[in-house]
Amino acid sequence: MNWILLIIFLIAAYAAIAYYIHSRKLWEDHITFYGPILAIKTNRIGFFDKFTAFRTFFRIYGTAGVIAVIIVSVFITFMLFISVRYTLLVQPEPTGIYKPQNILLLPGINEYVPSTLAVWLAFIITIGVHEFGHAILCRVENIKVKTMGALIAVIPIGFFVEPDEEELDKTKGMAKVRMFGAGITNNLVVGFSCFLLLIFFMGLVTPVSQPVIQGVYKDYPAASAGIPCRRQMPCGRTPSWSPASCWAKPGSDRSRPRIAAGVGRCYIPVARCSCGRSPASRPADL
Repeated sequence: MNWILLIIFLIAAYAAIAYYIHSRKLWEDHITFYGPILAIKTNRIGFFDKFTAFRTFFRIYGTAGVIAVIIVSVFITFMLFISVRYTLLVQPEPTGIYKPQNILLLPGINEYVPSTLAVWLAFIITIGVHEFGHAILCRVENIKVKTMGALIAVIPIGFFVEPDEEELDKTKGMAKVRMFGAGITNNLVVGFSCFLLLIFFMGLVTPVSQPVIQGVYKDYPAASAGIPCRRQMPCGRTPSWSPASCWAKPGSDRSRPRIAAGVGRCYIPVARCSCGRSPASRPADL
């Protein structure tokens, strides 16, 4: 389905549902509208009061976070100027990143952000961790949290925390700065922690000296030869079929493989492979 038609359908469905809820005044205690944005909220926020027992720690944490946010903001601003200068000097050709659907980092709509469980989970964790930071520092700085919830505009676009406006206005100085900076601080800490874990787990990966075939195209030479998935195939193995037939792949001629793993002196079309050699290597190199 064309992505424009899909977006039009989702907007129409959301508008119909939102109009029905708003016109009938359904669930007024838990649903509020901010223009076209629907907010689902709850006042059960006693959980955040438990963090007041660690008030000193979170104030130090918040102050360190404010400093980190300032440093990161200055660095990003500097890199932005460098990027603009480079663009004006080099004037690179426009790419697909400038297409309308790629302006926002919406999974499944942006061409570079796939709609997978991992991506959506990261999206939810990022926003949730951000808003939890605001709520925790609100209570640490003795600011009442009235409600918290989710914002929906066709799709979930975020979470929110609603502090008491009167108490927020009375809060001055670093207490207020820490509260506003807590969300970004949490994102920086969680992001850096995930990066360290990625490095740690990547260090545990041991490369193999032989290609590992993880999947083959159905009804194509590799499948017809009975090569099972996830089996290590020695690079010196001689295929039982002619090399010419190994170039076949779905959707194209026999001249170039789409994704191929070198086995002997022949390319076998597979879904994915991992080998010490590049899939694009010439048969003679194997």
